[in-house]
Amino acid sequence: MVGAGQGGLGVSYYLARAGVAHRVLERGRIGECWRTQRWDAFLMNSVNAQTVMPGQRYAGPEPEGFMSQHGWVALLEAFVEVNRLPVETGSAVTGVACAESGRRRVPR
Repeated sequence: MVGAGQGGLGVSYYLARAGVAHRVLERGRIGECWRTQRWDAFLMNSVNAQTVMPGQRYAGPEPEGFMSQHGWVALLEAFVEVNRLPVETGSAVTGVACAESGRRRVPR
């Protein structure tokens, strides 16, 4: 799987729970787009109580507040650690090939 943002990590969570072997390849760091493609004053559009990852519930002091980009990145990093997701940072993907079995393969 490509990308350690919200979508990629969410899918990884469910694959891991189902016992499916996989890896998440991220060209930068976990949540790289949130780190480098958002302005410092950026806040999430959903309230904190709704800004969670699969299997999580918001337990902080401001359920009606809005999380910052830095808070969101910290949440993504903690999600990877708590769920022991197989994320490989610093792994840019430049192409995908079809193996003889019909499965997709990411050349290294």
